[in-house]
Amino acid sequence: MTTTDSLTGTSLRRAIAGHPVASYLVSSFAITWAILFPITLSGQPAELGLPAVVLVAMLLPAVLVTGAEGGRPAVRALLARTFRWRVRPGWYALAAFGLPLAVLLGATAFRGTEPWQVVAANPSLITAYLLALAIFPVINLWEETGWMFVQHRLAERHGPLPAAAVTGLLFGLFHLPLYVAQPTPAMVALVTVGLMALAVPFRIVIWWLYRRTGQSVVLVALFHASFNASNADDGLVAVAVPGVMPYVLTGIALTGAAALVVRWLSPTA
Repeated sequence: MTTTDSLTGTSLRRAIAGHPVASYLVSSFAITWAILFPITLSGQPAELGLPAVVLVAMLLPAVLVTGAEGGRPAVRALLARTFRWRVRPGWYALAAFGLPLAVLLGATAFRGTEPWQVVAANPSLITAYLLALAIFPVINLWEETGWMFVQHRLAERHGPLPAAAVTGLLFGLFHLPLYVAQPTPAMVALVTVGLMALAVPFRIVIWWLYRRTGQSVVLVALFHASFNASNADDGLVAVAVPGVMPYVLTGIALTGAAALVVRWLSPTA
């Protein structure tokens, strides 16, 4: 490496270290959209690109930006949060089942015991839900390593609620390639904006879970997998409470939970 190359590398590292969140977001968005837009626009399932996205566009930038900012000790701390699995079993149960249980309990107020009867009569719903959760160490763990890098840094600088709001809006926008195949541009915009709005209470609840479990990304990833499984078109929530979009039901549950978290975070609480 020449002296010029060395100086250029040093300058780049300083620039990344000085703007870690922006550096992560620019690289993650650019790589993700470059991978997913061609796939979804060609009519192929987005799942084809997800392994590359979570590893190359989420995990790798988080590691590189962290390394540029704080070296190997910072990278070790990042990965320690990613693999922090020594958490009380109750937190695992809450992360895995808290959201669908909240939805079913809320539905009971309007439909009586019917949702519970549907689940009891269709045990395959629970099996399918558990299988959907099993993907969390493959996809969601690396996805949340990246997004919690963003949310953690923003919370340190601006506080947890502004960080959750900004991270949620960006998180929703990040998923734009998944919905670009909607019939009309208006539908693309509507679905994307809806997800951005839903992502704000989602990130508020995730921050609470992250803090209460000693910054365990494992638990955050499991909750993320639960969110995805709960919103499946033919999943437990959709079948147990027919006639209402799962995203509406989980959105109501998350908004209620987020309100409790805001109360918990309030200095006067």
